[in-house]
Amino acid sequence: MKHQFLTRITIQPLISFLLALAFLSSCGIKIQPVEAPLQPPAFTPSSNVTPMHLAPVVFNARLAHFQGTNLSISIDILDDVTGIDLRSSRYPMQLVDEFNYTATIELPEYGETRYRYVLTSNGDEIETDGMNQRVLFRNMYVNPKTTINDVIFGWPSSPYHGDYGRVEGAITDLSTSKTIADVMVTIAGKTIYSDKTGRFHLSNVPVGVHRLTASSINGAYRIFEQDVNVVAGLSTPVVVKLEPLSEVKVTFMVKPPNDAVGAPIRMAGNLYQFGNVFPYSGGSRLPNAVRLPLMEMTPDGRYTLQLKLFAGSEIRYKYTMGDGFVNAERNADGQRITRRLIVPSKDVEINDEIISWREAEKEPASITVKVNSNLGYGDWVSLRLNGNQIHSTLPIWPIGNNQWMYLLYENPDGPLNFSVCRNDLCNVAFDLSTHSTPKQVDFTNPDNNFTEVNEWNFWNPTQAVQMPTGSSHAPNGKNLIGVEFTNVYKAGFLKKQIDVLERLYEAGVNWIILSPTWKVQLINGLPFFSVDVDTSTSLADLGSVIAAAKKLEMSVGIYPQLIFENGAADWWQSSIRDQLWWQQWYFEYERFAMNFAIFAEENQVDQLIIGGSAVQPSFPDELVTNERSMGTPKSSEEVWGELILKLKKSYKKDLLLTIPARGGNLPTYKFLDQVDGYYLEIDSNSPDNATFSLETVSMYMDSMIVNFQSLHKKPFFLGLNSPSLQSYRSDAVNSERVISPFTAGYGQANVALDSQAYFYEVYTTVARERPWIYGVASRGFFPVAELADFSSSIFGKPALLELVK
Repeated sequence: MKHQFLTRITIQPLISFLLALAFLSSCGIKIQPVEAPLQPPAFTPSSNVTPMHLAPVVFNARLAHFQGTNLSISIDILDDVTGIDLRSSRYPMQLVDEFNYTATIELPEYGETRYRYVLTSNGDEIETDGMNQRVLFRNMYVNPKTTINDVIFGWPSSPYHGDYGRVEGAITDLSTSKTIADVMVTIAGKTIYSDKTGRFHLSNVPVGVHRLTASSINGAYRIFEQDVNVVAGLSTPVVVKLEPLSEVKVTFMVKPPNDAVGAPIRMAGNLYQFGNVFPYSGGSRLPNAVRLPLMEMTPDGRYTLQLKLFAGSEIRYKYTMGDGFVNAERNADGQRITRRLIVPSKDVEINDEIISWREAEKEPASITVKVNSNLGYGDWVSLRLNGNQIHSTLPIWPIGNNQWMYLLYENPDGPLNFSVCRNDLCNVAFDLSTHSTPKQVDFTNPDNNFTEVNEWNFWNPTQAVQMPTGSSHAPNGKNLIGVEFTNVYKAGFLKKQIDVLERLYEAGVNWIILSPTWKVQLINGLPFFSVDVDTSTSLADLGSVIAAAKKLEMSVGIYPQLIFENGAADWWQSSIRDQLWWQQWYFEYERFAMNFAIFAEENQVDQLIIGGSAVQPSFPDELVTNERSMGTPKSSEEVWGELILKLKKSYKKDLLLTIPARGGNLPTYKFLDQVDGYYLEIDSNSPDNATFSLETVSMYMDSMIVNFQSLHKKPFFLGLNSPSLQSYRSDAVNSERVISPFTAGYGQANVALDSQAYFYEVYTTVARERPWIYGVASRGFFPVAELADFSSSIFGKPALLELVK
């Protein structure tokens, strides 16, 4: 396809930009001048779509403690499709007395509204929860007559000081009584998600009566609301039964403007189907552009996308060439818009028209990137924008000849800088030049927005390892060759996790292990585990990766892991343990493990791996009693045995136990015979691996495992970990010793790819010669990008060839 690049930018800058014009030959992008004011869009959805009506909502807000007289307090109605912190409508509240404020606001009925309170007396202070953490949002459902009674606990300058209680509950389907995972629960400015058992719990909730809402992230259930009385020092139980909604197919058809014709268009929206992850996985306040679903261009120039949605749920959405903020559609006046509809009870086609991408009469900036070195497998080039309001990372458009471009319609009042990276990894896989000195976007001269990439951080194409092809083979329960994905996860990783599977399989990898995490906290001195909105993988994302791997007939394992704020070793050392503490620990670990056992069974996962170095202190005889704390209880043997039996009732395939190997010895727990096999983690920094060769490793493996294996007659699986570092010190990493690309403190000079490859050469050779080793996996695999870095990941490194040869 030929491309034209026509704009109202003056002709002279374009003449100096002929290079860019020459390679606009494959993506169909053009800009048309704005000759006259555009008309508002004729939004005419199908007649069976329920029209939107506004309903008055009364907000009554009470201050938890005296914070001053005649305060100015407002309500921000938030837009999570555009970005929680980027676009809101502010409504001032009226003073009732020194503790109470009120406002009445008209809002779209039969839909969810996210909002929060702001103190505007002296600058803007967003409200904080009972632990003085900023409230991301509160949630509510708008009925024809709605009154909201909230408590404002504090502001950064005036935090809450009062009593706390806990809220815990279970969420089930009203029709089937089946438990529901990934339900977002909000109360008192806090947000949590239900696990696979349907359970959730929130600690440190201020006392009082608060409204609890529960809503599914994909709109499959009607939102639930209930007032909850939180009592000091006690736990308040909540039973949540959600009403299911029927699934329908909604086809979106949209006509784009005659502007940037041929550019990719995505949809941003308020549900998981539109790529919305709420605060999940990375705590992003912006829609992640890579996750937003791409529309397909039709022969008549329109774009289409079909989604499975649910009748009666409210959809808020927009069309975009970027994320929910950058390059999102606007009306004829250049104002941002968000569309709304209630999903009808039968399949429907929605016909829309995008009027403009432009902010009034402002012209876009053309940014062009030339990459003078090869990218890694499946890489794309990303643009990071940083300005007064804009903080986005966007995939830009390939236009051939190793060149990429982007038409930027956001023209802020202040300066806007850009830098370049690979695969949205702008803190790891960045262009060294623009990372150190970002370029300022010039909206008048495209020449000034041209940049060349000559060197990427931690990537040298001359060192890149070409992965073999044609060596794939289906797993048969033995001879598994695998990679254990790193437990570091962000919402934008999902696409690459799925995309990389086929390439791995072609190279000979037939086994993947996923490592979802929960967070561990000490609350009032007791341990609690929970899904963490910043680091945990949603079960929906996890299921998508499993389905893609199963389609390739790969074997799939799940190794759920716990994340400790300052590392597991420090956490165990600082915990003051008594009998109640240990009871709570085992109760929480069982809930954690059962969550993934149920999920693994439903998703036909081949191995569920439990244990690990982080939970090793709860194994028999691991900790001794001292003056401060009780050691591992004598009942731990029985507790672990009962847990394994419970897990095997819910999960029918192979249950593997991670066991420690220290000093060449393996443990002799009584419950070892109850599992189906053992996942033995071997670390290049272990004292047993101070020096090693084929001979010493063979002796080490045989002396350690043969007698153990002959006694228990269970298969072994090896999890290998060797960061590509010249010097690898245990005090430089966490207790698990698996280093991710996000670990700080290592420079280019410390990278040693050959030593990592030698470690894999030795251990994989030894493993292939021993029939009781059924599989070998590389731990800490980072699927988002090939990196010649210090991390444990072998993607793009010589060690990968040693694993699959």
